[in-house]
Amino acid sequence: MLRRFRLLRPAEAELQRVRAYYDRESPGLGAAFTDRVQEAITYAMERPEAGSPFLDRRIKHKVRKYRVSKFRYDIVVLVEGETLVVVAISSHRRKPGYWLGRLRSL
Repeated sequence: MLRRFRLLRPAEAELQRVRAYYDRESPGLGAAFTDRVQEAITYAMERPEAGSPFLDRRIKHKVRKYRVSKFRYDIVVLVEGETLVVVAISSHRRKPGYWLGRLRSL
């Protein structure tokens, strides 16, 4: 089990943007989305090898994705020591791997 997590700045911006979108659609839905993201992060911290691996020969990191329940989103993560790093809050409608450039800073 991992002890900490951190969101990369672009992932934090995605989380805030999606939360605001859902709140505009229906008050309180943004909070529900944020709760589900937190649940996915907690699950990933408890089971860091359980997520679906993102296989791409261009990346050297072990990147995994976990579904955000009840929403069409995944969290994209990797492990650095004892820390879960959230790379993206990724919509199922976006091109897979759009976040690959974020790995250069790690």
